[in-house]
Amino acid sequence: MRIVILDDFAENLSNVSEYLTSNGDHLVKSCDYSEAEEVVAGRDFDLLIASAICTDFDWIDFGLAMKRRSDNGMKVLIFTPQRLSDQDSDLLKELGFDGLINLEDLENLPEIIDGISSWESKDVCEAESIDCDRMEGVKQDILNSYILDLASKARKLEEILENSTDVIYELDRNGRIILISKVIETLTGYTRDELMGMSALELTSADSVELVADHISKMISGHEYPTAVEVGVQTTDGRVIPAEMIVRPIWQKKNVVGLLGIGRNVEERKRLEKSLKSAVNEKEFYLDLMAHDIQNFNQAIMGYLEMILSFEGLDPNLSRYAQGAFRQVTQIAQLIAHIKRVAQIRQMDREHSERMNLKTVLENSITKLQSRVDKSLVAISFNCPEGDYPIMAGEEIYDVLDLIISCAIRYSVSDLLHVKINVSSEFRHSQTYWVIELTGNNLRLSEPVIHCMISPDYSGCQMMERPDLQLLVVRAIIETFNGEIEAKCIENSRGDIFVIRIPKADDPKEGD
Repeated sequence: MRIVILDDFAENLSNVSEYLTSNGDHLVKSCDYSEAEEVVAGRDFDLLIASAICTDFDWIDFGLAMKRRSDNGMKVLIFTPQRLSDQDSDLLKELGFDGLINLEDLENLPEIIDGISSWESKDVCEAESIDCDRMEGVKQDILNSYILDLASKARKLEEILENSTDVIYELDRNGRIILISKVIETLTGYTRDELMGMSALELTSADSVELVADHISKMISGHEYPTAVEVGVQTTDGRVIPAEMIVRPIWQKKNVVGLLGIGRNVEERKRLEKSLKSAVNEKEFYLDLMAHDIQNFNQAIMGYLEMILSFEGLDPNLSRYAQGAFRQVTQIAQLIAHIKRVAQIRQMDREHSERMNLKTVLENSITKLQSRVDKSLVAISFNCPEGDYPIMAGEEIYDVLDLIISCAIRYSVSDLLHVKINVSSEFRHSQTYWVIELTGNNLRLSEPVIHCMISPDYSGCQMMERPDLQLLVVRAIIETFNGEIEAKCIENSRGDIFVIRIPKADDPKEGD
């Protein structure tokens, strides 16, 4: 359809314009009735949508005049903010207007626009039969109800500004404050009157000025902007309050005319974050201290056992006892190292993840493994179709294959082990995963091993005389990057299977 929109000063029909433009309709929009009159007179349009809250011309006369001049039965739709009474609606339709819409109707805009083509264009009432006094009354009622609605909204806005615990503010194109909530007085010591007309940069701490200036400049220019920024707010007594600001541009006629923002004091949150970081560091310190002390104790015992075993002519029974004790101490040392590693991995920050190619990670890991293992006893075959396998992970991902193949060698029922690694994709839980299947011809996993690895609270480790903490390290790494790991016992097969699932990374946005 060919459509003309005559909007008002508040641009109440902006949503209508956006919908019609996206719908592929030929659209001309104006807020000037003289311009609209010229446009309509020069072309054949199917529909005119006019706002009834225009104060600089008579929209009734204009709408009816445009209908009379139309050669193709143009329809006229009138917008009113509130729904009219049945009496006033009937009167406008008697005059020749084809339909009325209000703010509530805009929610069903597609159905209304689609149905217009089936309407029959109404005949325009002759000018001499129009009751002018009644028409003036309708126009005044519409305008009055709109003004009352605006006054009501203004009162509600003032209540919000008076009582909001967050700082709500508006800036003009130059970054000056033109509206701000009362709570700013408590936070900064400035009164609202003092802040009116002040630049936002004057309230910003020295170390945040460049960030805020760049943020305002980008949004005024219509560029993309971050969801939220943390800045320092300067108070009258010289303190700096950490604050989180969420700012959005105010658009008018496709131009940014100002900024609307919400600020929140995050001083308490920062304090809690600092306390949490301190607690984590303290935990790490004691963990290191405990591991160090136990390892020193183990080293002393191992040194003593090595000294005993070095004696010539040592009693065979004592020698066997010393060798057994030496193995146990070595295993305890490995156990402590793995427990510490699991704890450290669980504390890792996922923000340190980076984009990687899983295929490259696996190929590099296999190359390192093949340089260390006895190739006459352990063979590794790798099957991964060509292509890119993007994941988000940290450097720890390179340890996964090394650890899990070491476990596979340990659980092999034969000295000869052929490890097969296959990579595929799988869609589950509304997410695409890369699936790594690792199996071996002589790999056998017992139920306690599987339960130890998959138990949510690691309680399965209690079922084993010597828990396999290498598998728990693997699990900790995979789960840190939102992945999954499981072990499967395959009956009547030549080998059991480890299955690892790692989420596929999202495609990078343009410009990243």
